[in-house]
Amino acid sequence: MQKIKYKLIVSDLDGTLLDKNKNISEKTLLTVKRYVENGGRFVLSTGRMLPSTLHYAKQLGLKGLISCFQGGLILDLETGETVLDQGISNADAIRISEFLERLGVYFQVFHDGKFFANFAGEWFAYYAKHEPNKGKVVAPKTISQFLRETGYTTSKILLSVDPSEQQRFFSLLSDEFGKEFYVTTSSSKFIEFCNKSHSKGTALEFIADYYGIPLSETIAIGDQNNDIPMLERAGLGFAMQNATDGLKNHPKAVVLDDTNDQDGVANMIEKYAYEKVCK
Repeated sequence: MQKIKYKLIVSDLDGTLLDKNKNISEKTLLTVKRYVENGGRFVLSTGRMLPSTLHYAKQLGLKGLISCFQGGLILDLETGETVLDQGISNADAIRISEFLERLGVYFQVFHDGKFFANFAGEWFAYYAKHEPNKGKVVAPKTISQFLRETGYTTSKILLSVDPSEQQRFFSLLSDEFGKEFYVTTSSSKFIEFCNKSHSKGTALEFIADYYGIPLSETIAIGDQNNDIPMLERAGLGFAMQNATDGLKNHPKAVVLDDTNDQDGVANMIEKYAYEKVCK
């Protein structure tokens, strides 16, 4: 067996572990399984919903904790127990929804493993394509009306915009809500609202503490700006070659030579996760 140097690796999914076709390569599967067999902990941390995250965790044969919704939901794979669940209250979700409705943008809320969209179309089809739970359109009601009637809280709120418009909307929404909520981007198309108290960074800290692993012995790897909080807290943080400039230029980020289509995660594990053998 190889001796592990970094005992915990926390990895993003889309654009990081997954290739452009949303698959895990055979090399990456084998490399992650070998790392776990050697005593490492490999944990998925994503903005995705739980059902699709479970799909990839099963492929990898993972046990233990996984993190969804930007650190707002942490689940134990072996017991099915939710060990942390912190979203946005019904009242706050209604307030944000009313603001987004005035902007006329497409957006979704998430509750109990399902997502609910304000209207159908290209964005709804795009998101539903990658989620086992296909979601529901609430129109002709508005999301704010739907939330008032159901009383639902939401794990997060996600809006989809054209990439050319993302920065404008992100600045507007950060100015309006950034002091109260965690507003972040998870792809060139998505802007997300989550509970202010949680992020991929707080999830990494929670998971490391749960397993009794010092932060100095942890690795975080990602490709988007929402991965910055976990790179800041990890002992060693990596940005994929295909990462955003915001992540690649962060002082804590080690920029990899490989993209998500070039087995970047697998190559990182082989190069950095183990103790070096002196010859």
